[in-house]
Amino acid sequence: MADVAGDQVVKAESFTRWYYAARAGDSEAQYQLGKSLCCGKRPLHNSYDALKWFCSAARQGQRDAILEVGRMYEKEYQREGSQMPKDDALAYAYYSKAAERDSEAAASMLSSLHWRISERDLKQAKEYIQKWPDIPCEIN
Repeated sequence: MADVAGDQVVKAESFTRWYYAARAGDSEAQYQLGKSLCCGKRPLHNSYDALKWFCSAARQGQRDAILEVGRMYEKEYQREGSQMPKDDALAYAYYSKAAERDSEAAASMLSSLHWRISERDLKQAKEYIQKWPDIPCEIN
């Protein structure tokens, strides 16, 4: 029989550790905190904070966070009344940066997106790539 209460204590302790490390600037902790907020079970879902932590980690070069932000832009990410608009140019730029850091998943997503991105969005994506890491990372 699973120790549900014990598992919840371990998850709470991990979350607390990640939170303090993330606030101190640890990019891996920022990614883990973002992942638990974006993809964890309620009551932890919080799109705004998840994206904030993913963006902080991504701007420091944390590969998995860069990939997550790209996914959020490609999929028109929606949670609890908030929306991150679908933006192929930004998704492409984030996937490119994650692929540069040897993310096979990002390389695959980049290849798939490359076949359907418009010329206008591809041009914008290349401009974003040149401005990295000072590119948009936000939710409405």
